Amino acid sequence: MKKTLLTALAFSLLALSGCGDKKQEHSKAYKIDEVITQIQKGEKPNAPQTLIDDAQVMIDRAESGGYELITCAELKKMIDEKTPLSLLNVSPKGEYLLGLIPMAKNFEIDTSSKSANGSLEWNSKAGSQEKFAKKMGGDRERIVVIYDGGNGGLYMGGRADTACLWAKKLGFKKVYKLAGGFKSWKEHNYPITQEAPSCCK
Repeated sequence: MKKTLLTALAFSLLALSGCGDKKQEHSKAYKIDEVITQIQKGEKPNAPQTLIDDAQVMIDRAESGGYELITCAELKKMIDEKTPLSLLNVSPKGEYLLGLIPMAKNFEIDTSSKSANGSLEWNSKAGSQEKFAKKMGGDRERIVVIYDGGNGGLYMGGRADTACLWAKKLGFKKVYKLAGGFKSWKEHNYPITQEAPSCCK
């Protein structure tokens, strides 16, 4: 009887450990910015095809818009090394105040800033183009990193995409979009705060 119970217990443990491995495999978190980096290096990402397709859309959109993509790791390194840059969150103010990358300023960009034919039309509740340029620091040679919440809007283009296009149109030369936005930043467990700079409270 004892031998039968021990055998049954051993089989149960083996079955459970096998299930655990499968569960762990399915729950592996794939980060969009890491997939983008692999594609840009010419590597084949080991990620779901939908994520690879999404990453390729982001790469293509940045190329056609004349701006660059920056990963969370690259931005974190620049911040740690105190590289001079302007960091701009273009989400609605309420969303921005719930959490932001430290020292990020806010300027809400409306995704409807494009007309039906795809040309840019200024449509921001937050103010003028001059105010937008000022939030980026005004210096057209300075590195500007723009991000939004990182949720949805992939195929239509999100707030950060629109803001990057406007930054380029206004003459900013070093414009970067944070790949995956604030969502990706949080997935990497990088620092966040609810303390906005004095300009944006």
